[in-house]
Amino acid sequence: MFLRLKTKLASAQPVSPPSPGVKINNANFYRRTGWLNYLSQLSPARILVDLNNRETVGRNAMDCAALGIACVSTARTDMQSRLFPLTTLSDSWDIHGAYILCRRLLQDSAFYQRVVSYAAEAIQQYDIAPFRTRFGSLLARHPEVESPHGKCNL
Repeated sequence: MFLRLKTKLASAQPVSPPSPGVKINNANFYRRTGWLNYLSQLSPARILVDLNNRETVGRNAMDCAALGIACVSTARTDMQSRLFPLTTLSDSWDIHGAYILCRRLLQDSAFYQRVVSYAAEAIQQYDIAPFRTRFGSLLARHPEVESPHGKCNL
């Protein structure tokens, strides 16, 4: 389901004009102007590098996994180590380590495929049906949980 999104986005027109990017030595840098535009810009990419130095949920890693793109990022983003363990940096200032991983991803197609295949499989647990199953299991283990409008049913 998720990987079909990449094909759809690659052929779609952006919702609004994309933000002007900056290109430096074959690397494109964009500012996000909206999620759908961002995904359209990201979809043709081969690698996303996110050297985040603060705690985040890891939206970039999730987007990359859904689009079949390798993501090099830090352990400070929650989803990175869950979806891309082979390309997760322990130090968010490790620019040289990021460079080495990017070079390996671009030169070693088997490694690249292993990285994106793992992410494509791992992201399935965050799809709607598996989430509902986990949530239902949580509610079953804690029947005292109620919504403001009464019992919470799925």
